[in-house]
Amino acid sequence: ITMPAQASHVEKMVKDAVSKGARVLAGGKRVGTEGKHPTFFEPTILADVDLKMKIATEENFGPVMTVIKWNTEEELEKLCNSTPYGLGS
Repeated sequence: ITMPAQASHVEKMVKDAVSKGARVLAGGKRVGTEGKHPTFFEPTILADVDLKMKIATEENFGPVMTVIKWNTEEELEKLCNSTPYGLGS
Protein backbone atom coordinates (compact mmCIF):
# COMPACT_ATOMS: atom_id res chain seq x y z
CA ILE A 1 0.00 0.00 0.00
CA THR A 2 1.49 3.34 -0.96
CA MET A 3 -0.08 5.73 1.55
CA PRO A 4 -0.40 5.41 5.37
CA ALA A 5 -4.01 6.64 5.19
CA GLN A 6 -4.89 3.79 2.81
CA ALA A 7 -3.24 1.26 5.13
CA SER A 8 -5.41 2.65 7.94
CA HIS A 9 -8.50 2.30 5.74
CA VAL A 10 -7.74 -1.38 5.02
CA GLU A 11 -7.06 -1.98 8.71
CA LYS A 12 -10.44 -0.46 9.66
CA MET A 13 -12.29 -2.54 7.08
CA VAL A 14 -10.70 -5.77 8.34
CA LYS A 15 -11.50 -4.85 11.97
CA ASP A 16 -15.10 -4.05 10.98
CA ALA A 17 -15.47 -7.46 9.33
CA VAL A 18 -13.98 -9.31 12.29
CA SER A 19 -16.23 -7.42 14.72
CA LYS A 20 -19.22 -8.63 12.67
CA GLY A 21 -18.19 -12.28 12.65
CA ALA A 22 -15.55 -12.76 9.96
CA ARG A 23 -12.62 -15.02 10.77
CA VAL A 24 -9.02 -14.19 9.86
CA LEU A 25 -7.47 -17.25 8.22
CA ALA A 26 -4.19 -15.53 7.35
CA GLY A 27 -2.61 -12.14 7.98
CA GLY A 28 -5.01 -9.48 9.14
CA LYS A 29 -2.54 -7.03 10.65
CA ARG A 30 -0.81 -3.81 9.77
CA VAL A 31 2.91 -4.26 10.37
CA GLY A 32 5.54 -1.62 10.97
CA THR A 33 3.33 1.28 12.00
CA GLU A 34 6.23 2.64 14.06
CA GLY A 35 9.13 2.73 11.70
CA LYS A 36 10.17 2.48 8.12
CA HIS A 37 7.10 0.73 6.67
CA PRO A 38 3.86 2.18 8.08
CA THR A 39 2.02 1.13 4.94
CA PHE A 40 2.67 -2.63 5.06
CA PHE A 41 -0.47 -4.72 5.62
CA GLU A 42 -0.14 -8.48 5.74
CA PRO A 43 -1.74 -10.40 2.88
CA THR A 44 -5.07 -11.38 4.45
CA ILE A 45 -7.78 -14.00 3.96
CA LEU A 46 -11.14 -13.44 5.70
CA ALA A 47 -13.73 -16.23 5.95
CA ASP A 48 -17.41 -16.10 6.96
CA VAL A 49 -17.81 -12.71 5.28
CA ASP A 50 -21.34 -11.49 4.55
CA LEU A 51 -22.93 -8.49 2.90
CA LYS A 52 -23.33 -6.62 6.21
CA MET A 53 -19.57 -6.06 6.21
CA LYS A 54 -18.04 -3.12 4.36
CA ILE A 55 -15.25 -5.36 3.09
CA ALA A 56 -17.85 -7.28 1.04
CA THR A 57 -19.44 -4.27 -0.62
CA GLU A 58 -16.71 -1.60 -0.85
CA GLU A 59 -13.34 -1.73 -2.57
CA ASN A 60 -10.51 -1.87 -0.04
CA PHE A 61 -7.52 -1.48 -2.38
CA GLY A 62 -5.47 -3.71 -0.11
CA PRO A 63 -4.15 -7.28 0.03
CA VAL A 64 -7.40 -8.76 1.37
CA MET A 65 -9.30 -11.75 -0.06
CA THR A 66 -12.78 -12.49 1.25
CA VAL A 67 -14.60 -15.83 1.33
CA ILE A 68 -18.40 -15.72 1.17
CA LYS A 69 -20.39 -18.94 1.46
CA TRP A 70 -23.40 -19.72 -0.72
CA ASN A 71 -25.65 -22.77 -0.99
CA THR A 72 -27.62 -22.50 -4.24
CA GLU A 73 -27.03 -21.00 -7.66
CA GLU A 74 -29.88 -18.58 -6.99
CA GLU A 75 -28.15 -17.40 -3.80
CA LEU A 76 -24.88 -17.03 -5.68
CA GLU A 77 -26.56 -14.96 -8.38
CA LYS A 78 -28.13 -12.70 -5.73
CA LEU A 79 -24.73 -12.22 -4.06
CA CYS A 80 -23.04 -11.39 -7.37
CA ASN A 81 -25.72 -8.87 -8.29
CA SER A 82 -25.98 -7.24 -4.86
CA THR A 83 -23.50 -4.46 -5.64
CA PRO A 84 -23.16 -2.10 -8.58
CA TYR A 85 -19.40 -2.77 -8.61
CA GLY A 86 -17.43 -5.70 -10.00
CA LEU A 87 -15.46 -6.19 -6.77
CA GLY A 88 -13.84 -9.53 -6.86
CA SER A 89 -12.05 -12.18 -8.75
